Amino acid sequence: MSEYDVVYESKQSYYDLFDAADISWKKTTKLNPKANVDAVAAKKKRLKHCCLTTVGKSKLEN
Repeated sequence: MSEYDVVYESKQSYYDLFDAADISWKKTTKLNPKANVDAVAAKKKRLKHCCLTTVGKSKLEN
């Protein structure tokens, strides 16, 4: 913005510009705050079983 010597007096003006341009200015989080701990554990268990089965098959094929 300094290229055009435009300075807004409030941050809300920047937020409005970002919103109009469909640009997100919010930081991402490492963890999903809405995550279901039980569902995540069940999926990890299911995927672990799947991966072990796949690894076992590929060792047998070689």
